[in-house]
Order: sequence, then C-alpha cells, then structure tokens
Amino acid sequence: MQEAYDLKCGVNPGPALGLGGGIGHRQDACGAVTGGSIAIGMLLTERIEDHKEAKAAAQQVVGDYYHRFAEKFGTAGCMELIQVPILTQEEIDHFRASGLREERCEKYITFAVEDLIKLRDYAPKAL
Repeated sequence: MQEAYDLKCGVNPGPALGLGGGIGHRQDACGAVTGGSIAIGMLLTERIEDHKEAKAAAQQVVGDYYHRFAEKFGTAGCMELIQVPILTQEEIDHFRASGLREERCEKYITFAVEDLIKLRDYAPKAL
C-alpha cells in the first residue's frame, strides 16, 4: 500500500500486530479485513486534510471493501473462513505446522492487498 499510493508516512506494523487470527486469535473479524481498514484510514488521512471528510470517506471505502471481501469469501469472520479453532497456543501451533495458514489465510491476505491497490479505480473521488 505504501508503495502503491506513495504514502509519506513510515509504515509501522505495530498497530496491526494483534489483528491476526481474527483479532488476537479470537477468530472474530479476519485480520486481512481489519488490517486493510487501517491501511484505508492511513491513506485517506494523508490525502484528505479535513478530519470529518476523511472519516466519512473512510467509512464509505471501508464499508465497500468489507462488502467485497465478504461477497467473495462468504464471510469476513476468521472462524468461518479457516474452519478450525486457533484459540489456544496448541491450536495455533497445529494450524501453522499443518500448512493451513498458507492454504487459507494467504488467499485472504492476497485478496486484501490486491483489492486495496485497486481502490484508486473503485473510489477515485475519495482517493
């Protein structure tokens, strides 16, 4: 995102570190969706000076992004997407060792990145 949109802010992954596994491995909203939402907010606050306008644009763009994700995969919920529990460290370790993360999560992350890069085409007024 930073390269695609020539964002001036340095990318600090810190704010998104706990989003994986559906927010702290609680299997709620997919980290690709929540992380993408953060990226959209970063982009719009850099491009739109007025806070209220940036917030309104972000809510619209994030809502549309969420809808596209859920439409493609049937849900934006981590548990429904990966279909295995990852609530304990043992379950997380098994999920990673089994290759299921690569098999399942990578396609959600790839969709998120590709979709966010295309946002210029989806919402040219906001972006």
